[in-house]
Amino acid sequence: MHRHPVTLTAAHIDVLGHVNNAAYLALFEEARWAVFHSSGVSWSELEALGVSPVILSVKLDFRREVRLGDTVTIETRYHRTTTRRFVVHQRMVDDAGKLRASAELLGAFFDVNARRIVDPPERVLQAVGLTEWASAPPAVQGLGGAFLYANDVDALSAWYTAQFGIEFQQWGPARGVEWPSQDVQSVGLHATTTFAFFQSETPLPPGRTGRVNFRVPDLLAAVARLEADGIAVEVGQDESFGRFAWLHDPEGNRLELWQPPVADRG
Repeated sequence: MHRHPVTLTAAHIDVLGHVNNAAYLALFEEARWAVFHSSGVSWSELEALGVSPVILSVKLDFRREVRLGDTVTIETRYHRTTTRRFVVHQRMVDDAGKLRASAELLGAFFDVNARRIVDPPERVLQAVGLTEWASAPPAVQGLGGAFLYANDVDALSAWYTAQFGIEFQQWGPARGVEWPSQDVQSVGLHATTTFAFFQSETPLPPGRTGRVNFRVPDLLAAVARLEADGIAVEVGQDESFGRFAWLHDPEGNRLELWQPPVADRG
């Protein structure tokens, strides 16, 4: 991970007295190029190589305002997703270590002469710390979906709609939904995570093994809605990796609700 310190000047500040949203993009980009400079790759060498990282999409999150004269550090880490593509995770933290803003960027290696995405030279990989990449992608890149058999597909999907607001599509005799995922497929497109019910041809036993985990933004609010409908919910203690609660659906499937930890709640 590379760390790049920055002191905010008047050029970064908007009429509200804090860093302008567009200035965050410039600051994060400055930190990404600093990774190259710290590894000894000059601009002229990058031009000679003819291949440069380019950004395909950006997601920014703002946590605390940053004001004139503040000193922050931008932490940058590159991760390879395919032979030609990568993701960059960046965090802007203050002197106390509190998160001020973060960025997640999807990118690729671009041949500036051929004007297309290519396999990068080893020197470019060294510059961003990606030399550990193995040529073959992992056999499993993410969760494709959770598929449950049901005694009554219509009734079970209606219960999930009522309790969790999940709007199912009709896929023949099945009911399912596809949620966007941050997993990136080899073609560079975002994958999806599927949740679906399939009609069982034989009666299923009431006690099921395993559990399905749902990510929720507010665990206590979700629990309150369930309990208001008379559904028994077991709430766990806060863990370093988030909050959890457990319940069973009408067919006995064990469900786990998970609220991920909020970075730096203080």
